[in-house]
Amino acid sequence: MVRKRLSCRLCIMGSRRDLAIAKRMAPGPAAAYERVEADLDDPFQHNRPLASIRPAPGDPGFDVRWTNCPRCFVPVLANARQDERFCPAHASTGPWRVLSATEPSTSCGQQPSLFDASRLA
Repeated sequence: MVRKRLSCRLCIMGSRRDLAIAKRMAPGPAAAYERVEADLDDPFQHNRPLASIRPAPGDPGFDVRWTNCPRCFVPVLANARQDERFCPAHASTGPWRVLSATEPSTSCGQQPSLFDASRLA
């Protein structure tokens, strides 16, 4: 099931299908919107409360976490089921952007000190 439009995930102009996908992918924010909707006694869309839309079937939302590339220690987002995740420069698929046309990149060029490692713990 694919969304039909690019917008905020819980957009007041979204279709029923888009909102059902958003509720599946982001159940926490959807529940928060529903609480506000109930507190204000005002539907999310004209004549359509968000609470009336069931989450779309399929895999749940993204399960990601921050980790460090094992080679250069640059923070990268990894799927929570992955034991390790390499940065684009060290991934098996190669760098996203080669820094020099004559010499392939062996490093991502980012310095780990640029990032606050304490937020990754």
